[in-house]
Amino acid sequence: MRIQLEVPTKTAQRIKALMVETEIKTYSELFANALTSLEWMVHQRKEGLMVVSTDRNFTRPTALSMPILDRVTPTQLESANVRAAPVGEESIHVTQLNP
Repeated sequence: MRIQLEVPTKTAQRIKALMVETEIKTYSELFANALTSLEWMVHQRKEGLMVVSTDRNFTRPTALSMPILDRVTPTQLESANVRAAPVGEESIHVTQLNP
């Protein structure tokens, strides 16, 4: 399938800069990565979880806020309690805790 987009010049510059920074060679690869990330974020929201970034010491958590994610209805009725556990030096794994 072919998808064609019209974007403002500044958006095109942002896309190209991101592709250079991440060594992505094609728009298809960029789109596939963006789609995978969005699918993961939607899945997290459906599970009642938040998408959060933090520093290596887990002292400065920042929740991602996007209107598209605000429209996702969690499938769980209870609010989720989550804990971030270190997996490697540059990544975290989010584990849901049972109350």
